[in-house]
Amino acid sequence: MRFIGLDVAYRNVGVVILDHTGVCTYTTHLKCPATTDPEGFTWHRCQADALIQPGDVVAIEGMSFGSIGKTHVLAGAHAYWLEASVRQGHLVFVPVPARVKLWAVHSAKAKKPEMIAWARSELGDQCPKKLSEHEADALALAQIALTGYSLVHGSSLALTPERRQLFHTQKQTGLLQVPDRSFYRGNDGQGEAA
Repeated sequence: MRFIGLDVAYRNVGVVILDHTGVCTYTTHLKCPATTDPEGFTWHRCQADALIQPGDVVAIEGMSFGSIGKTHVLAGAHAYWLEASVRQGHLVFVPVPARVKLWAVHSAKAKKPEMIAWARSELGDQCPKKLSEHEADALALAQIALTGYSLVHGSSLALTPERRQLFHTQKQTGLLQVPDRSFYRGNDGQGEAA
């Protein structure tokens, strides 16, 4: 079972994959080479289909309500990653950007350098030399996926008491959307919606 964190922007996608013990097994910063929106959407769909596998638990950073510019384009790219996750019946968490930062550095208004410094300290020797802010956010998202799965399924995978409490607090605010366990068939989060 893999726990995937995705920080999706139209031109950049941060990806971090954790194993069931919370160890980082993969991190990358994907860059969309497309010059037109249709090409970009095709690229996002292909990347999502290639990366997300059966059994994965996924956390994708939600849309920021303060987004400006081509929000419809970002929403389209975002939708391909969500669709690839949901299509196979995966457990998906979608925290808003402020909650991702709060998870990592305990400040909803954390700046990029703070997130990168946090990610470097979390990854230790596994940290790539060049770590982007997208990968830093994706690491927090992968941890949210692991913690969320553990709590939804009554497991204790890589949970600290602090992470457990923070997850519950964020869930209670309504800004971290967590599906009810009854939404899924079986205990592994796989299968079709009930």
